[in-house]
Amino acid sequence: MSAKGLPFFILLPFAALAQEVSPVALTSQPFDEIWRPAAEISGAVVVGFAAAAAPFAGESDLSVSAMIPGDWRGTDLCLRVTSADGRYESRNSYHVSEDWQGGAIPLPYPSPDPARLIDLPPGEVTAALWQGDCDGSSLEIALVRWRGGTEPLLMLNTSRADETFLLFTSHPDWPEVTCLPSAAAGRIAFDTVCPLPVGALEQPKLDVVVIPFRGGEMGREIALTLRGPAG
Repeated sequence: MSAKGLPFFILLPFAALAQEVSPVALTSQPFDEIWRPAAEISGAVVVGFAAAAAPFAGESDLSVSAMIPGDWRGTDLCLRVTSADGRYESRNSYHVSEDWQGGAIPLPYPSPDPARLIDLPPGEVTAALWQGDCDGSSLEIALVRWRGGTEPLLMLNTSRADETFLLFTSHPDWPEVTCLPSAAAGRIAFDTVCPLPVGALEQPKLDVVVIPFRGGEMGREIALTLRGPAG
C-alpha cells in the first residue's frame, strides 16, 4: 500500500515526531536542580553570560534558549543556572547533533518548580553554557537567553572588588567596559555586572580579560572567551 493510502491516524504520529526532534537534546536524567536553605559558593569568578528578562505578573513561561556555535556540533554541553543569593543552582547536560550549523535554539528546561524561578527579581539569575561535562567549568562560554532577555551581561564573583574592568584583547580598538555592582539583594554567588558593547554578539569568538581592583591594587586577571553562534 502506498503512503497516500494509509489512514490519517497512522501518518499523524510520525509527522508530529519529526517536528519534535531538536538538534539540542537534554541528556540529564533526572533534571538536576537544587534550592538550598543557605548559599553555597563555588569560587568561580565567571558565573554567567546571559540575557535575563524581568518577570511579569501572571507570566508562566520559563523559556530558555542559547546561542550555540556551529563548531560545537556533535558535542556535549553543560548549562549552569545560578541565583545571585547562591541558593538556587542547576547543572544539566545537553547533546548537540552532528548537523548543527550554529545559531539560537530553545533548550529544554523542565524545572519541577518553574513559578519559583519566574518570581526571581530582574538581575538575580544568570546562566553559563560551556562545552564539556558538568563536573567542572570553562572559561569559553556561549550566551544564554533567560526568559527572552535581550541585554547580554557578564556576571562575575569578584569578592566585592572596588572596581572591575573588561578589556577586549581580540579587539584592542574597543573601549574598556566599566563593570557595575550587582543590584541583587543577595550578592553572594555573583556581585558584579558587566554590560557588553553593541556588536559583541556578532563575533564568532570574543577574547576578554577581567581586571579587578581592590584598595587601589590590581587583582588577578581572568582571561575568557565569549562565543557567538557563527563560530
